Amino acid sequence: MATYLFKSDSGEIIERCFSMKDAPPIGSEIVVEGQVFRRVFSADVGAAQVARVTHQYPFVSRSLPYGDDLGCKRDHKGRQIIASQRQEREVLARCGFVRD
Repeated sequence: MATYLFKSDSGEIIERCFSMKDAPPIGSEIVVEGQVFRRVFSADVGAAQVARVTHQYPFVSRSLPYGDDLGCKRDHKGRQIIASQRQEREVLARCGFVRD
């Protein structure tokens, strides 16, 4: 069950739980205790319990070329060690990759 936000014309916001297959589309209306509420978009990723894709730095890249000198330290197997988000973006750009 996921939580969805609904807003009335007076600005009151309520939450209701629905299964994802039964959730009303954004903009649709429901009536609660005689008052009309319209479903609004919620950007709260935490409420939807969706994990964002982020890295903890430093991390060992398993996707980058092993032996190339990309300006990174390497582990004992020759894999690149990315120390920061800035370094990750620079290395990916050099290799022609884009981050998801």
